[in-house]
Amino acid sequence: MSWRNTDNNYGRISRIFHWVLFGLIALMIVGALSTADIKGPEKADLIQTHKSLGATILLLVGLRLLWRFFNTVPSQPAQAPVWMRALAVVSHYALYLLMLAQPVSGILMSQAEGHAVEPFGLFAWPTWVAPDKAQAELYENIHGAVWIALVTLVAVHIIAALYHHWGRKDDVLRRILF
Repeated sequence: MSWRNTDNNYGRISRIFHWVLFGLIALMIVGALSTADIKGPEKADLIQTHKSLGATILLLVGLRLLWRFFNTVPSQPAQAPVWMRALAVVSHYALYLLMLAQPVSGILMSQAEGHAVEPFGLFAWPTWVAPDKAQAELYENIHGAVWIALVTLVAVHIIAALYHHWGRKDDVLRRILF
């Protein structure tokens, strides 16, 4: 297997990006669901970890998009209907958009609430907005809506990959597996 993508397969780097981002997003989903019942300093620690992982996802998605821009994107199965190929392109771009919008809205929400974003305590994220309660509420609503859309689209993405593997019996899923 090559490090770079080919016309028929994703390379190692694309696969690493894909599965690391999948793991981090899955971890964020579980983490977000688990913080609802936690109180006190433990919750503050979890929120800081959540922010750190969100900033990491934002950086990785940016790098992933750069990698995708400078690499071949494997072609879709020729036997797939045109509507299915078009839907695959749209859904991939939507996933990228949501993976960017989610951490950006979280950073904006945190900063509008007057809280710094300091990924793993290594540096302070640049301040994009001043504290503002109304803006914080707006960004919180956006963050929640994007979360629902992202979780839904990730589920559809997984179902589509499994459908390709077991229903259509093509190589779409195998191309991204290690």
